[in-house]
Amino acid sequence: MSEKSPPRIYITLAEHSADVLAGHLVTALRERLPAASVRGIGGPLLAGAGAEIDQNSVRGAAMGLAAAGRVFEVGRYLKLVEAIYSDTSTRPDLHICIDSWSMNKHFAALAKRHGVPVLYYVAPQAWASRAGRAKKLGALADKVACILPFEPAWFASHGCGQAVFVGHPLFDELPAEQQRSPAVLREGRPPTIAVLPGSRVGVIRANWVPLMAVARELSAKFPGARFVVPLATTALPDDALLPADIQNLTFLAPPHGVHEALRQADVVVCVSGTAALHVAAYRVPLVVVYRGSALLWNLVGRWIVKSRTYSLVNLLAGAKLPPAGVKSTPVAKEFIPWNGHTGGVVAEVTRLLTEPAAHATALAALDRMISPLDRPGASAAAADLAVALLAGRNV
Repeated sequence: MSEKSPPRIYITLAEHSADVLAGHLVTALRERLPAASVRGIGGPLLAGAGAEIDQNSVRGAAMGLAAAGRVFEVGRYLKLVEAIYSDTSTRPDLHICIDSWSMNKHFAALAKRHGVPVLYYVAPQAWASRAGRAKKLGALADKVACILPFEPAWFASHGCGQAVFVGHPLFDELPAEQQRSPAVLREGRPPTIAVLPGSRVGVIRANWVPLMAVARELSAKFPGARFVVPLATTALPDDALLPADIQNLTFLAPPHGVHEALRQADVVVCVSGTAALHVAAYRVPLVVVYRGSALLWNLVGRWIVKSRTYSLVNLLAGAKLPPAGVKSTPVAKEFIPWNGHTGGVVAEVTRLLTEPAAHATALAALDRMISPLDRPGASAAAADLAVALLAGRNV
């Protein structure tokens, strides 16, 4: 990059949650480098921030066995980006990989082959499984922007010393804290229960039917109960069944659906992922589930997943990664992996709705866990790392 030419930045990502991060990151980059050229493989939010999109990678986001079908899609993306790198007039000065290790490790390797620095934003969860990814990440990335506070030390101890904690980007998009007052269990009226099915089509499809079975049982136990389902930018899959026998079921559209749902909810049932942290930021007691492929879990997952707790809120409740075999005090009851049986989930929601002390204890635990993270700035800090890499400075 010459002093006179504006920097060229290329961004690659694979799913909606990463597209959200990319939109915020590019906005922060524009404040620092208004003349920069930004293009990439991403989704509508990256494009909305002013980046040129070569391919939309968000539409087909999937996990587990379904993700294997994206191999050919990633191969097409690689050929496209290789052509961009081969032309010195379009070769980027910085490559930013956002999440999605299975895809982005290939783009990071491509960038390194061409001598282009790499910023990896949202480190792979190598501490949960496949710790060897940490050393590979250390060889491919010039800087790793971590979003969980214990990660830099963990990565440093596993061969990746360039990891930096930037904060969690969720808090860059949330409304002010006073708009997220803790849920108060209001007795004497039917409860409001929020159901968060996830944002990836494959995850929604796997969890939707048992989630609606949970809602159906709770509707029978709590006559008049309201159920609110906020949708991500990816709506419900076409084959998701809309149950006509659940009273007071309301769908809330993006972009403010989650905010409205969590402001109203007494309790939340949510699919594991960043959504659980989102719920915790609103201080609403929650139950966490995740129903994936039973075959994949039994063949692979149970042998490679090392973390003894799976939900992010429970992991963070321990302030650091708990040693193998030791469980931190849970903030939320989790059913991971979930076989789809409703009994345990319904029982835990019922306990939180009918025992004020349990509800209050859950609120206090959520507050202790989330308070150290509840501040904006992750996008700005990641943008600063990008600027420093472009300037050739070590930070």
